Amino acid sequence: MEQSVYGVYDSAKEASDAINKLKERGFQENVFTVIAKNEEDINFLNADDTPQMNVVAAHSDEKDSFLDKAMRYFMDIEDQLDEHLMNNGASKGEANRYVEDVEAGKIIVLVEKKKS
Repeated sequence: MEQSVYGVYDSAKEASDAINKLKERGFQENVFTVIAKNEEDINFLNADDTPQMNVVAAHSDEKDSFLDKAMRYFMDIEDQLDEHLMNNGASKGEANRYVEDVEAGKIIVLVEKKKS
């Protein structure tokens, strides 16, 4: 599945609003990947929806949480996020900036690219 960065958001509300607008335009939840530094940064997601949406936290608690139910694409997000982004068309500079954004507490929303 090839993805592109749809947006980088300062807050969970901004990310949630962006996802909801895309859903209103007909996008399904399973085309989104939400990446944040901490689990609590993405608590705007309904726990029942997370198995349909890919959710990744760079730093997660060891205790059970809704993220345990989520699909996880990256075993070590900090080491592999930039590589994942570059494999999906981001330049090395863009990928590094997105990793810095996540480390700074921003939330990244990726959307699956349509197959042509």
